[in-house]
Amino acid sequence: CITGSLGTEKVRVLNYIIDNVRAKGEKLFYCRCQQIMDSDNPKTELTNIFKKLTANITSGSLAVIFQPYHLDEELQEYLYSLLSENSEIQYITISQYSTSSLSFEFNFHKGLLSLLSESTLEVPVLSNRKHDIPHIVDYLKKRLISIYGCQEIKFSTTALITLQSCEWLGNYIELRNIIESLIINAVENQIDTIE
Repeated sequence: CITGSLGTEKVRVLNYIIDNVRAKGEKLFYCRCQQIMDSDNPKTELTNIFKKLTANITSGSLAVIFQPYHLDEELQEYLYSLLSENSEIQYITISQYSTSSLSFEFNFHKGLLSLLSESTLEVPVLSNRKHDIPHIVDYLKKRLISIYGCQEIKFSTTALITLQSCEWLGNYIELRNIIESLIINAVENQIDTIE
């Protein structure tokens, strides 16, 4: 279960796991719970996903369950029964809410929550990792410079301290957007040091 606040790049962590940890040749099945609930027959939709999933167990398969809190109580119970009956199914879930929030605020199915959160990875908020900001800025700067094909742009010590003093409620995504905006502005105005 990958959890973390908005903007913490949970999907990047998920993609890293999919690309680097899972067995080669393993098939992926996406279970997008909001789309399932929006479909004409959510139970049939979920059934079809699991039919495909169980048909591929021998060759290896992985279910990626996005935002399971979108499922209503009946479908949570149904998903729990599907996962319980097929213990050989591998799955990863991703949620912007912690397991305790799902339990208390969403009244999430306790059995399903227990299954989905047997192993939890919480992506930290940026305000708790401010010492990482200069490294993230350096990574983003190099990436953006290569994309835009511009000269080397530096961030002054004052600029880095200012970035570290922000709260970053939007976490990594907010920081990335600000750095990209600063780089574009520096390129357009031929600035080599961002103060």
